[in-house]
Amino acid sequence: NDGLRSNYISLEQVKELGIWKLIEPPYKGTKTATKYLINAKATRNLVNVQVIDIISNTNKKLKENSITSLEDLQGLNAELVAFSDDIKKHIEELRSFLYEELYKHPKVQDMSDRAHTMINALFMIYETHPDYMPTYFQHKMQQWGKRRVICDYIAGMTDRYASKEYERLKSAR
Repeated sequence: NDGLRSNYISLEQVKELGIWKLIEPPYKGTKTATKYLINAKATRNLVNVQVIDIISNTNKKLKENSITSLEDLQGLNAELVAFSDDIKKHIEELRSFLYEELYKHPKVQDMSDRAHTMINALFMIYETHPDYMPTYFQHKMQQWGKRRVICDYIAGMTDRYASKEYERLKSAR
């Protein structure tokens, strides 16, 4: 959905994927569907297809393995909860496509590099100046360790907050 909204990948490219036949939104009753509506419905349908498939395939495997109790389940030495082979192929095709067309996109790589730099800088600043973090986190350092607390603090930041915090601390130095 983000790739389509950002125009880093196109709907035409997505329509070439095998999974599109399973998730294509119905256009019944609409003469024109906006790009936003198509993206939203296709994303919803993608989640639905995966959820239905994993439930259906898991039920099939429960029956195939005669699982009727917890004891049966504990004694099982096989994968039980999994996508069907058909959906696995579609998901792998989608992953490969996204990796090549979206995640390796120069603009996405640039954003990723900037985020990496920012997170590393925040970590180094907090490691040197733990007093820059909220008191609650400072108190947890003895219990959890300084680095663990810094990691947890940064991990809990939104992108916007991390960016603002990075700019604030960078300019304060």
